[in-house]
Amino acid sequence: MLLYFRESRWDQAIAVQRRIVALMEETEPRSYGTAVQRANLAWFLGLGDYCGAAMPLFGQALSKIKQARKSRDTVLILGHRGWCLSALGEQNKAETDLRRALARLQMWPPGPIQDEAKGLTLNNLAIVMRRQKRFDVAERIYAELLERCHTDQDSRRTAECANRYRNRGILSLSQWNLVEAEPYLREALEIYTDTLGPRHRDTEEARCLLEFVLQCKGDAEGAAALGCRTHRRHACAPEESDDPM
Repeated sequence: MLLYFRESRWDQAIAVQRRIVALMEETEPRSYGTAVQRANLAWFLGLGDYCGAAMPLFGQALSKIKQARKSRDTVLILGHRGWCLSALGEQNKAETDLRRALARLQMWPPGPIQDEAKGLTLNNLAIVMRRQKRFDVAERIYAELLERCHTDQDSRRTAECANRYRNRGILSLSQWNLVEAEPYLREALEIYTDTLGPRHRDTEEARCLLEFVLQCKGDAEGAAALGCRTHRRHACAPEESDDPM
């Protein structure tokens, strides 16, 4: 399972997690542990772009976990469900879930676990703000998130910081600020390559986004040198280009 997760092989991870849930439902269908495993399955489904299938599982798990008064798991499920709601186009509902998660996070004891959960939740909230075209709010969130990457040398070269650089670049690209987007995407690509390898899905995504930016800036040679293998069709004009993510 860990290998599938690290390599973003979501279909394989989902298949394994389905078997885990099926076994637990046979022996402990109403247990708290089964609810947690359903939530994990919902999360993997979301990561694999199956958010529609994930939503009922999130609801089932959240209901059981609320009954057990497990605040920490409630926060994680709200965050993951908010991410899926945003992917499904339900930005207002996504914002509600993510802000509820952030409010509950304030009750957690300070430390690395709280910092990590808050960072992930804020990153997802910034994506929602971008999709709502509330760019100024998204920019403030990313300023906070990237400050943490700059000041904490242990976390700076992690895939999570690469996600933040990539998403900040996408925010600039959404506003058609190609000059501003380029350095964020370059930083993301460098960190992804170092941490996940050159062939990982996230590395390829950052490579292709950077290639698109260079093409639109007129740097055909620089774009070609990147060697993006998964080309997406986006018009090099702000009024014609869809949201990049």
